[in-house]
Amino acid sequence: MFGVRPLSQRPEQIMAALYLQVSISGQALIFVTRSRSWSYVESPGLLLLGAFVIAQLVATLIAVYANWSFARIEGADWGWAGVICLYSLAMYIPLDLLKFLIRYVLSGKAWLKFLGNKAKMATATQVVQAAKRNMTDETKLNCDLRNPFVICGLWRRRNWSARSALRFKSGD
Repeated sequence: MFGVRPLSQRPEQIMAALYLQVSISGQALIFVTRSRSWSYVESPGLLLLGAFVIAQLVATLIAVYANWSFARIEGADWGWAGVICLYSLAMYIPLDLLKFLIRYVLSGKAWLKFLGNKAKMATATQVVQAAKRNMTDETKLNCDLRNPFVICGLWRRRNWSARSALRFKSGD
């Protein structure tokens, strides 16, 4: 398709092509992980960009010219280097989408939506009202429900979910 010869007969050249692809994609991942937005919108520092360019030039020269029997690498040609660079660029773009998806799942919002659709969750007020109904007069005297951090005797041990709901509701 790109006017390059097949590498299937030469495993050493396949290793060189694989080395170049791993080098490019592995180092390009740095640009994805360091940015909070789209990685190609936020410009990296000049030192990081310079280090990436130099490392990729060295990796490309190794993939094209190296003939190292100890590493089982035999240089592929410049055509394959270009194809691998284009492939790595095409695979770089979805990494941002994957980053946003992973960040969304780890933030907890996805789980809240999932659980919200599966089961109705009690609000903090409902949990506190249920705890008040179940409390004895003696426990009510020793407990201030407006402050979930106060030790409330038996209420504290039995109704930890009410305290957790209060903390979650108040944002602490």
